[in-house]
Amino acid sequence: MDPNTDLRLELSKQSRESHDKYDYWLLAVAASAIALAVHDTENATLQWSQMPLGCAVILWGISFFFGCRKQIGTQLALGAHDTKLQIQSGIFPATSTDANNIRFGVQTVTTWLNENEDRLRRAKRAQFGTLIAGCICFLGWHVLTMALRSKGIPTTQP
Repeated sequence: MDPNTDLRLELSKQSRESHDKYDYWLLAVAASAIALAVHDTENATLQWSQMPLGCAVILWGISFFFGCRKQIGTQLALGAHDTKLQIQSGIFPATSTDANNIRFGVQTVTTWLNENEDRLRRAKRAQFGTLIAGCICFLGWHVLTMALRSKGIPTTQP
């Protein structure tokens, strides 16, 4: 047995935990940003100057959606990896002992995993990109309301 196996397993576990924490942090940021926008406009009337804020909330909602989608895809991938190992070991319930069937089963799961990995990569990029775009819209809204207030035009912010 390879003496580095335990170290690789530990590094893999730490990497997975780090990715999970980051993903949940991004979800929390998006949810918190939406809550802040709702709180800041709690007693506001609808005005055109709020459009950048509305765009920010929509983008943060999309970010949250892609974050949830990524978490679901990650859970499915973990299950598929387990299935692949079961097929390779010959203990998967519907697996025959025929080497061709085992090879086909492993190839099928591997193909799905590769496709899922691409989907997860796209979801991760979309999650982060829409979160940042929402922040830019929020800052635009904030600057716009400051400019309107400096000209004496009433805004939704207290």
